[in-house]
Amino acid sequence: MVVWLRKKTMKKMLYLFFSLLFVLSGCSQNEEKYINSGNAKTDLKDYNGAITDFTKVIESDPKFVEAYFNRGIAKILLGQKHSGCLDLSKAGDLGLVAADEAIKKYCK
Repeated sequence: MVVWLRKKTMKKMLYLFFSLLFVLSGCSQNEEKYINSGNAKTDLKDYNGAITDFTKVIESDPKFVEAYFNRGIAKILLGQKHSGCLDLSKAGDLGLVAADEAIKKYCK
């Protein structure tokens, strides 16, 4: 009986582990989808759409540095310099070296 309970418990734990892994990998794919979509919209000069996509990534993962950087550039291209520079600054705070160069170029 004890062995059966252990096997049953082990199966439940494995099921929970793989379920959690599936959920986490889905979040990563979702973030990747929105980053790619935002980049494509930026290329098409749909800056509002790009900002929306990058914001979704940031809401999902507030430390996703690329989303802050890309959203900052999109805001600057849309004429929202102050807000864009804040996003670039956040990207720099999170460790993105390229953000410092962009700040020098766009925010002075």
